[in-house]
Amino acid sequence: NFVRATMQHRHHRTWAAWTVSLALAVCPGSQGVPFPDAPYRDRALPIPTRVADLLGRMTLGEKVAQTLHPWEQLTPEGVFEQFNQTGLGSWYLNLIALPPAATATATDDGAEPTVASLFDVLVYGATPGGCAAAIAAGREGRRVVLIEPSRYVGGAMSGGLGQADYGMHAARVLGGLSEEFFRRVAVKYDAPFTFPPDRQCGEHKVPWVSEPHIAEAVFVEMLHAANVTVMAGTRVARAQFDPRGNGPPRIGAVVTTDGQSMAATVYIDGTYEGTLMKMVGVSYTFGREASTTYNETTAGRLPGPEVPDWPFGDRAAQLPRGINPYTNATNTTLIDGVWGGHVANPGDADDRVGSYDWRVVLTDVPSNRVAIPEPEHYDPAEFELIRRAITAGWHPSVPAVNVPNRKTDWKMFGTFGEHPNAQWSYPNGTYEEQQAVTAEFKRYAVALLHFFRVDESVPVAVRSKISEFGLCRDEFNRSADGDHWMSQLYVRTALRMVGSKILTQHDVNAAAWVDQPDTIGVASYTVDIPGPVQTIVHAGEVLNEGALKVPYFCDPDLAPFPLSFRVMIPKRGEVDNLIVPVAISASHVAFNAVRMEPTWMVLGHAAGIAAAMVSASGSLAAEGVGSVNITRLRARLAATGQVLAPRMAPPPTPGPPPQPPLTGDAWYAWVPMWNLTVNTSGADTLIASENGSLLKRSFASSRALPPTEVRVYTAGARVGLWSPPQNASNSQYWLVRVRGPADEPKSHPTPLYTSSNGWPTQTAQN
Repeated sequence: NFVRATMQHRHHRTWAAWTVSLALAVCPGSQGVPFPDAPYRDRALPIPTRVADLLGRMTLGEKVAQTLHPWEQLTPEGVFEQFNQTGLGSWYLNLIALPPAATATATDDGAEPTVASLFDVLVYGATPGGCAAAIAAGREGRRVVLIEPSRYVGGAMSGGLGQADYGMHAARVLGGLSEEFFRRVAVKYDAPFTFPPDRQCGEHKVPWVSEPHIAEAVFVEMLHAANVTVMAGTRVARAQFDPRGNGPPRIGAVVTTDGQSMAATVYIDGTYEGTLMKMVGVSYTFGREASTTYNETTAGRLPGPEVPDWPFGDRAAQLPRGINPYTNATNTTLIDGVWGGHVANPGDADDRVGSYDWRVVLTDVPSNRVAIPEPEHYDPAEFELIRRAITAGWHPSVPAVNVPNRKTDWKMFGTFGEHPNAQWSYPNGTYEEQQAVTAEFKRYAVALLHFFRVDESVPVAVRSKISEFGLCRDEFNRSADGDHWMSQLYVRTALRMVGSKILTQHDVNAAAWVDQPDTIGVASYTVDIPGPVQTIVHAGEVLNEGALKVPYFCDPDLAPFPLSFRVMIPKRGEVDNLIVPVAISASHVAFNAVRMEPTWMVLGHAAGIAAAMVSASGSLAAEGVGSVNITRLRARLAATGQVLAPRMAPPPTPGPPPQPPLTGDAWYAWVPMWNLTVNTSGADTLIASENGSLLKRSFASSRALPPTEVRVYTAGARVGLWSPPQNASNSQYWLVRVRGPADEPKSHPTPLYTSSNGWPTQTAQN
């Protein structure tokens, strides 16, 4: 019928190959020339009407009508020669290279899929990496759709993570869409745009900190300007493969839970979870590799206190020593929050991932404050571990206003806010299982906030401070529960692709920049696994295990490292029209140096440009995303502002002259951050030289400086070194006493800090 209609419309015969190609462009469910809202997509219209509409609106169709008639006697080779001479060759190759959508089948909820909507690029997941990919492809003139299961765009950056993790060298490595995002944030706040100082990562002022709704507004504006079709609140139920026969598998279409079928030339998985990647059978992994897998010194389960000078563990996530994990004297029942089952040996692999949490957005402004929900079925016994930790000297954090308009980006209660052990089933779970984990994290967080507001074991000052805050009336207004709770659980790592190249610790911990021929971006963060991977029983006590900083947090000497195009590409022989810029191919250690939102935007930018190049070329579309010409890709990335090698470092800010180190191997002074001088009357006492003086403990064998092990003193305060380390090679703490300026030295003062359980306990007075 189609051939007959075509012949009647043009009054001449058409060459069979061209007829088949045109059929792909016109028939419902195919992936031909993607005219938006074309009448020929309406199955109620007769085929001749659809043909007439298509050809009548195509200048190429007129070329076909004018040139095909003399070709009837040509061989196929002659036809292709004529195609090339008339400029139709590239159009034809694009047409026949596009795979037809597979036959539609029922969706998860039984709905019959509708006719496929056609796009050049389909991005699943509106995380910052997914948004950047969609924007980059859209700006290249491609027809792009961005599908997001939630009601929000922007992932963690619009879901509570207000303080950007920009790394040590933001001015040197961030360009393109990542830099543009922050420049647009600055405009929203009518603030100047400046990069943070080089070689540090702790400065958070606008635009490197922003409110969630501002971050989302910037993403939405950039997507709209790039003509990206955004489908929020839409979830992909499954993918359909292109039944093209030989060659690697290829995605033909995706079907949503509400029955919509969408087809594209290139697909991008922008989810934190690697959902689409897993759905189509690409190789993936999760958990921690053994230290022997890639010869990584910090891989696998980390050692505990039996290795006291372990240089990489994050002591900020540790609990005081000696906490009893059992509810009774018979040591048969564990308190809540402690895992008593099998754990891997140090250095061995397991299926554990780093902690998740909510980046809690609160405010103390009465007019914008909404009451935090009351917990259902609250059980104070659930938090017995916290009571014991407080008794042993653990100090809970309190909300701090660190986001514009008196809001917080709060890593709630440190290790306990991360709900240790609850994240294990999330990475490889089904959608329903992941939603159940998210709901459990919310239930726990609401109950935890209630505990810290009312439980008598919590210091009065902490209870009072937390009671001053509530959720924000002007944030998260589209939440399903209507309670202004955060829109995104902070999923730091889930599935990781095993792709064409696997990034490892050796790649991300280089001492100097090493360029790679397929570099498509630059990163500059340290390996950072915050909070415990697991809370376990170890040698009869509670141990938080797995937090990691390599070589240590915010190491200014760590060089930026290259991001290879191949870490986003599946292995040869696997799905060849999929790019994965978020759940990239990396070891557990290396992934945690990449998993920062500005870096994911760098990767998304590159993925979008690569997808645009593939979808615009019939030959590339036929060969797959791995066939992209890296030289051309890098040139296009550079033209769109992407940084492909670190920029020159800005000149350092002049600082005070270096000071001699303090006596001893566990304390030291770092000017200008630490303003402590040795008391001339005795080398075992330090005197604070000014208000705000800080003292910080260091490992004997490293420069690891966990931020919670900082104490602040007023001018004139004396810090007595109460006892020396056990020996020069271990990491015991100094015990200190703080005396006011008028206090008389005592030969044996009663210490305000004790060391019976790890970090010295501090009294409420101090």
